[in-house]
Amino acid sequence: MIRNSEKDSLGVTFDEFSKIRILPSDQFEASDSMKDQCKEFTQQIEDFNSIVQIFLEMLQAKAEQIEAEKLKAIGLRNRVETELETRKAKRQQLQLLIKERHAELHRLKIQSDSLENVSLEQLRLIEQLSSK
Repeated sequence: MIRNSEKDSLGVTFDEFSKIRILPSDQFEASDSMKDQCKEFTQQIEDFNSIVQIFLEMLQAKAEQIEAEKLKAIGLRNRVETELETRKAKRQQLQLLIKERHAELHRLKIQSDSLENVSLEQLRLIEQLSSK
């Protein structure tokens, strides 16, 4: 049989419900309270992890959206650059056409003047021949 002094040294006690306890009731209550606090802390950590996970998913979605907009902007910039080059080439082509048309106009004026001179010469010759 275990004596009271031995019971005290072993740390075996009985609570108000006559349950055997190894720890004194105040330490048992403190450890039970700590257990509850640990469960609550663990739950808070899990909640925090879910919030972080949601936040990371939102960041990922925004990153994908930003990347898509970036690619769209690059495509638009390339299209603008291509359009500028196309307009420059078209302008040069039109300027060359204008130059060619001016040269043709000049040639036709010279030809017209020459034909007019020939016509006048022929008219004079006809007049001279008819007056004789």
